[in-house]
Amino acid sequence: MILVTGASGTVGSETVKALQKRGAKFKAAYRDLSKAPQGVEAVKFDYDDKGNWDAALRNVETLFLLTPPSQPKELEQALALIEAAKKSGIKKIVKLSAMGVEGNPEAPHRKAELAIENGGFKWAHSRPTFFHNNFAEGFAGAVKSKTLALPAADGKTCFIDARNIGEANAVLLTDASYEGKGYALTGPEALTHSEACAAISAAVGYTVTFKDISDAEFRSMMKSWGADEYMINIYSGLYGFVRQGYMSHTSPDLKTLTGSTGISFAQFAKDHAQIWK
Repeated sequence: MILVTGASGTVGSETVKALQKRGAKFKAAYRDLSKAPQGVEAVKFDYDDKGNWDAALRNVETLFLLTPPSQPKELEQALALIEAAKKSGIKKIVKLSAMGVEGNPEAPHRKAELAIENGGFKWAHSRPTFFHNNFAEGFAGAVKSKTLALPAADGKTCFIDARNIGEANAVLLTDASYEGKGYALTGPEALTHSEACAAISAAVGYTVTFKDISDAEFRSMMKSWGADEYMINIYSGLYGFVRQGYMSHTSPDLKTLTGSTGISFAQFAKDHAQIWK
């Protein structure tokens, strides 16, 4: 039995769909059970309430570990669930991580990965880059306003669709031949944010412009949105990587796992055009 944590989120929900397509035996964890789709075995799970952990982990052999992202307790929560998984007899953990963390032993994602690798589990790490879906979720309001302002300059990013991440996760959860490795998951192309905005413009029928801003302007903007210093520092650092070109390299790992190079950004924009109209 597989347990999918974070099942109501962008990646978790696509992982659930992909597991359904594969006919896998799994249950999905929700803080709010009303968010569970029909036909899915749902269990109550809340990172802030360990009282429901034992029941959620019961009879589970494989855990998909997805912690709420970009918040100060992310590592603490991951380590606590890894320890609980060990005590409950879980044999394998697939962790949703991030591309490039293997080069930074101080990164929270990498610390959690190492805890899994050294914890006696079978394991695999899913390490995607920035999501296509950011443009339809966190950036949706900016797109509708016709100006997307970020400190990305002309740095390129190999954005990936959450549908492809879910498909890759389902393979890692169900196929033992991919254990013991981390997989960098990217889309099929490297785009600047200006090029991404051009693809959205073509899909929605109006012009969306990318505006490059300074890191200081970005940090001030995030603060005005109510973001805390932890989240501001994370995203400031990530866009620093974008500007330096670290997100511009495509990886063959998605094709290795799924046989596909992934959904193009232009196709993603067509599929989600109604969100921006």
